Amino acid sequence: LMSTTKKDLGKRKGSYKKDEQGNGKKKFAASWQEKPAPLTPAESRKVQQQKREYRKSLRTHHDLVTQAKTYWERIRDTVNVTAPERKKLIEELLGLIKGLLMDLIRKHDGSRIIQTCIKYGNAAQRKLIFTELEGNFLELAQKKYSRFLVNRFIDSASKTQKESIFKEFYGKVAGMIKHKEACEVIEKAYSCASAFQKVLFVEEFYGNEFALFKATETRSLHDILKEHPEKQEQIMTSITEVVNTLLTKGLVYLSIAHHALNEYYDNATPTQIREMNGLLAPEIIHTVRTKIGAQVAAKCVGYATAKERKIIIKSLKGNVAPISMEPYGHMLIVKLLSVTDDTVLLGKAVVKELMESVEDLITDGNGRLPFLQILAPENRTRYFPPHSAKLLEPCEVIGPNNTLIPSSKKDDATRKAELIAQLGNELMVYCAENVSTLIRDKFGFAVLLETLLHGEGDRASVIKNVIKLAKNSPDTEDHVMSNPVASRFIKTLIVTDLKYREEAEDVSFAQQLLPAIKQHIDKWAITDYASAVVIALLMNEQTKEETKQILKPNQKQLKKNADTRGTDKIVSLLNE
Repeated sequence: LMSTTKKDLGKRKGSYKKDEQGNGKKKFAASWQEKPAPLTPAESRKVQQQKREYRKSLRTHHDLVTQAKTYWERIRDTVNVTAPERKKLIEELLGLIKGLLMDLIRKHDGSRIIQTCIKYGNAAQRKLIFTELEGNFLELAQKKYSRFLVNRFIDSASKTQKESIFKEFYGKVAGMIKHKEACEVIEKAYSCASAFQKVLFVEEFYGNEFALFKATETRSLHDILKEHPEKQEQIMTSITEVVNTLLTKGLVYLSIAHHALNEYYDNATPTQIREMNGLLAPEIIHTVRTKIGAQVAAKCVGYATAKERKIIIKSLKGNVAPISMEPYGHMLIVKLLSVTDDTVLLGKAVVKELMESVEDLITDGNGRLPFLQILAPENRTRYFPPHSAKLLEPCEVIGPNNTLIPSSKKDDATRKAELIAQLGNELMVYCAENVSTLIRDKFGFAVLLETLLHGEGDRASVIKNVIKLAKNSPDTEDHVMSNPVASRFIKTLIVTDLKYREEAEDVSFAQQLLPAIKQHIDKWAITDYASAVVIALLMNEQTKEETKQILKPNQKQLKKNADTRGTDKIVSLLNE
């Protein structure tokens, strides 16, 4: 190496050539000097396209896929291709690719082609595809592109075909649920399954024994433990392990997991619930999209410690209003409002966000429920269906010396007073400004009513606007007295004998209303819905005598209109 000459180095670095004068000046060879001219953008794109086409041509069945794509483009053209033409095209396409489906389906374009055949094909054509793929759905469910085809087939498969696909999954559910691709297929299968099939899927969370030996009839975890109580700890441990893996992988949003968790909470011991809550609390927001998932969330909050509830509340930041309007997720917010002792935290993190979106929430069937829970928790059976009201019942957790104690320390009355204080008079102000809308709204009227009965602020400003609306001429379009929702609201205020402060005096709503409608009360007595308000005035101790005096001269007219709902009741009250 040390003896390397200058000449050798020249061979490595370049060629020595003499110029015209014979000087030994170093020059590189012409092949090194001359570089090709740079390509224009259009030429560069053309070259790249040629390279792509060449690479595609090396793929298996390239010519066949190219030909199949021409059919695919026509089959999915719903504007220019008629149904009979599409049927014929699908038949030709299936004949072209017969025996090669498993090869084509693993590729993105091949999978899309066969999905289109399933979507637009008839039952016979889908059966041809199913026959060729039968026995391979488990493998296809775990592939990046073919899993979409499996989902499509589950949607459109016959009962027999569906059962055949599910049989391939039985015994493998616990593994599939953890798989990046297959978990979506299991979720689709679970959502399309019958009640019995759902049991077969969920039971695989309980351990290998239940994956191998399937149930023969629909049963719950409670039924299993009633027959085999010795398996309780083993089953709960198995569910915990699977759920822990799903939490790690971010898959706790799957509805099949919610089913297993719900069974867990219904059958676990307080110690086991304590363990599960520690895992689930930080991620509970991801369970509220499904009916059973929302039940799990409510149960988790019910059994949670103060620290865990704080974690849950903080995880809701920016999402309180959207979750409150969820068909099922609103129960998470309502449950937090019903059990959390830290009302200051609730005020800052939950009530504040509710008030920021009050305009959307108050007239939404689900969005109004958090407000109603704050204002009238004692009336939950009026506003919540039985299964939801049951979720709001107090829970018991392990206390000192392994005794069971309530999970919340504050009583309902104290919590209600503190939460109403967190609302302040802001809700009353909003109601006063929007009486005309809320009083006629089938959801908003309830919040308006409970705000008047229990809220803080100037009630007189709201009542003033209500009476102003009632005083309008009967010819007014959608008058509050004849509106089914508004008239019910007014009647309720009379029946509850609402009193409020005005100019340092206690004033009765009924006594303020009667002079406002006095001029047209005979008209309202023979008008549907408005007659209920008149009946309420006749039954109110403070207004019945005056109301009778006004109506008695018109008894003949009332009797003529006795077929109007409520008018006959008015006549009988006048004769008492």
